[in-house]
Amino acid sequence: MLAQSGITWLVVFEGVNDIGTAAATPAAQQRVTADLITAYQQINHPRPRQRYPGYGATITPFGGNTGYDDPFWLREAARQAVNAWIRTSDRFDAVLDFDRVAQDPQNPRQLLPAFDVGDHLHLNPAGYQALANAVPGRLFRLTPLPPDFGFSLMKLPSH
Repeated sequence: MLAQSGITWLVVFEGVNDIGTAAATPAAQQRVTADLITAYQQINHPRPRQRYPGYGATITPFGGNTGYDDPFWLREAARQAVNAWIRTSDRFDAVLDFDRVAQDPQNPRQLLPAFDVGDHLHLNPAGYQALANAVPGRLFRLTPLPPDFGFSLMKLPSH
């Protein structure tokens, strides 16, 4: 993708399946956490920030999904670690905190029921619409960004 001409923005929204399909062992989850962070760094590193902005999106909740819940705390720890890195690394021009938008305030490790397709993993159309509505349109303007544009965390409205 980075070798393509005409790129205007970079949005990285990745990781839930990597975490959920890795073995539910401490070593495997530590490895997938490190691999995801390395992948985010590699995807974003060669990007010339002065040409186009890059946005990192946090990983949405998956608590309650029977496939990813065994044992849940291992996978949740990996998700939390990757999200913490996305939020604090300063590697992106803005963070799209989809975790906070999609989570149930009563149980932040799960999707808001109104956004859950029913498997506690995938968003329904209302959930994806909520993510889209939470992204400030100004992030996708076509004018060049000023050199001091970068910041590490953009607060997005929650439900």
